[in-house]
Amino acid sequence: MRLVEPLRIGFATYDFPVLSEPFVSTLAIDMAMRDHEISLMTLNPEPRGVSQTMHDEVERTGIADFAIHAAPCTPWGKAMAKTRMGRFALRARMARHAGPFDIVHCHFATLGLPMLSLRKKRLLNTRALIVHLRGYDITTFVDENGEGIYRDLFDKADLFIANCEYFKQRAVALGCDPDKIEVIGSPLDAERFVPPDERRPYRQRPLEVVAIGRLVAKKGFATAIEAAAIAGRRGLDLRFTILGDGPLQQELQALICDLGLQASVTLKGRATQQQIVEALHRSDIALAPSVRDASGNEDAPVNTLKEAMATGLPVVATRHGGIPELVKHGENGLLVEEYDAAGLAAAIIDLAARTQDWAAMGVAGRSRVLDMYERGKVCDRTLAAYRRALAT
Repeated sequence: MRLVEPLRIGFATYDFPVLSEPFVSTLAIDMAMRDHEISLMTLNPEPRGVSQTMHDEVERTGIADFAIHAAPCTPWGKAMAKTRMGRFALRARMARHAGPFDIVHCHFATLGLPMLSLRKKRLLNTRALIVHLRGYDITTFVDENGEGIYRDLFDKADLFIANCEYFKQRAVALGCDPDKIEVIGSPLDAERFVPPDERRPYRQRPLEVVAIGRLVAKKGFATAIEAAAIAGRRGLDLRFTILGDGPLQQELQALICDLGLQASVTLKGRATQQQIVEALHRSDIALAPSVRDASGNEDAPVNTLKEAMATGLPVVATRHGGIPELVKHGENGLLVEEYDAAGLAAAIIDLAARTQDWAAMGVAGRSRVLDMYERGKVCDRTLAAYRRALAT
């Protein structure tokens, strides 16, 4: 059986490239650099959530040229996409055009369902079907569709990947065979996200606090803004910058205004990886205040939190989802409870008073991130998972 030659790999995604999903492009680039043949199958017939701004590595490598959309953005394609059968037909045409494959890797479990259906109808030709389990897949989507939604997928797919132990255990509780699921975190570019040559000393100036992520409820930015107000009332002079865009932008801006924080809290909008690096280098502390939102959606170890830790920043985060697998309280950061603005403010104030601990926390954080998420190691682990699936 062919296990050591280059593999033909299809990545199933909704859209590509998406600025908030660097885990797809990073892994695709790394697989291609190892001479594996990559196709990016985007199941939306037209780009819906695709960012006009791309990470510079996506532009530099031209990986977006490997994307195959379900159908051209034509009036016919748009009309077909409005019906369930039409969407199935478009996806089947895409799969036939893209295959055959050694591996089809669905980067979201919700995509595993249509890809399994295509495989059953012999419209998707792949030796192995691998399904990635992420937060929305096994929280909100399960709540909306019932705990048995993945029963057939758990039985028929060849292997599953969870991006944290917390999500693996959620999947096992839903019926996934624990022997068919591996924990492999999302990759981090540790050569890009590095500590600065020198950080500005924190003396006689505001504390620079940063948070990065989509402006959606589960990121907990409303709680962080409230915490900034509390910390300010307790005498801490700080500037809080949030990088990212999303549906809650107007709501969060209104909260900033209601709390009178226009001079100290700023929504900076979407950012490229290089802009994120620059913001992290200017900052003293990074926040990751994720929460379980009203729909039940949860986070794994947050990618932007990994990036902050890789640059040597001490962090304050919540005891939420997979975050405690990354942040060890008192060692590389501080942990607080979800939705606790006063607790988050107290942790920021505490960390601001412990500047002597920042360097050690930063070193410990970067070491943990490199061990768990460095992109080369993640690529190695993913390829090992592929070959395990092909060998069964």
